[in-house]
Amino acid sequence: MVKYQQNYERRVNDDGRKEKNEFVRIIALDGSTIYRSKGLTALKDGKTNAHAFSGVLDDSLETIKLRETYAKHEAEVGYPYLEDKAFCRAIVSVSFDYASKQYEKQGRRYVLYGQTVADEDMTDHVCIRAIDGEPTLVAIETPLNQDRHYAPVEQPISAELLGKYFVYDAEKHEYKRSDKEMPSVVKKEKIREHLYLRLRY
Repeated sequence: MVKYQQNYERRVNDDGRKEKNEFVRIIALDGSTIYRSKGLTALKDGKTNAHAFSGVLDDSLETIKLRETYAKHEAEVGYPYLEDKAFCRAIVSVSFDYASKQYEKQGRRYVLYGQTVADEDMTDHVCIRAIDGEPTLVAIETPLNQDRHYAPVEQPISAELLGKYFVYDAEKHEYKRSDKEMPSVVKKEKIREHLYLRLRY
């Protein structure tokens, strides 16, 4: 027989031995990701996207009650567990650690706030578009640490197009972040307020 301690954080057998807790993976995102996204999904190419489930929910009375509740109402709301209950999409953990920057870092790519860029839009590590009639650096790729797959830049763009936040390293034939601090377009406090007031779950 298994009983619960009062803090409900771990289970203890009758003989006093602690049982190893089970847990489920939950979606964990920063508010800035939700703010700039049009929608959220736990799937990628029709399959569970494990990278979306970076949060952990320990087994507790709450998770047991969640399982029981959703089991009773599965026909109404759809069962929230994926892949034998290892991933739960019914709970999203939201933090507010980051503001939305003028250029958002996505892997080795920096993308101008409010713009969407696909791989096919990139040419020689940059994407230039006309915004308000002016050529504008919309996206730029800088190498990651020990990045062996970053091809040398063949035709570097002008310093004017690079602006204050990126530079070209002529010796290494690659773009880099400058030492200028990237400004925030939307601050953390504004993101928190927006999500609390407009996105009620």
